[in-house]
Amino acid sequence: MSASLGGDIDGMALRPLGLVAYEPTWRAMQAFTRTRTPETRDQAWLLEHPPVFTLGLAGPAFLRTSYSTMTAATGRRRPKR
Repeated sequence: MSASLGGDIDGMALRPLGLVAYEPTWRAMQAFTRTRTPETRDQAWLLEHPPVFTLGLAGPAFLRTSYSTMTAATGRRRPKR
């Protein structure tokens, strides 16, 4: 099955975003999810972003400054075992 970029596939809207910064796009995805209603069409965001480490709340603080690659504290927690 193939679809042209920017159209839709099986009722899902395709959003070709190209190369984008990680954090603002992540925040936009959160906003989209937070504001959608039962009538909102599903979307597939087709994108690429520069390398990034995502750190949950348990991620060691020193990692945030130890690498030249961007880091993002995502606020995710490890599941309790």
